[in-house]
Amino acid sequence: MLDGLHSYAIGVLITAVPVLVGALLFIWRDVNLRRRGVVVRAKCVESKRTDKGTVRLRLLYEVEGVQYYCDSLPFPSPPVGVGQ
Repeated sequence: MLDGLHSYAIGVLITAVPVLVGALLFIWRDVNLRRRGVVVRAKCVESKRTDKGTVRLRLLYEVEGVQYYCDSLPFPSPPVGVGQ
């Protein structure tokens, strides 16, 4: 029964190794961000519709007294409105 698997071994390795490496990098990045990151509250200050019909939000947040802005990924339906 396992004799037929030898012909697929290279294909499985070629597929499995990059997937495993990608998953480990994703987990490492998440753990690193949680260890070093700071949890803050943000306020939506602007909402723009893109060419594709999605919405990008501009968020305002503050860390140690300094204000920063960031733009969100596009949303088909934004989770918040301006001022929230």
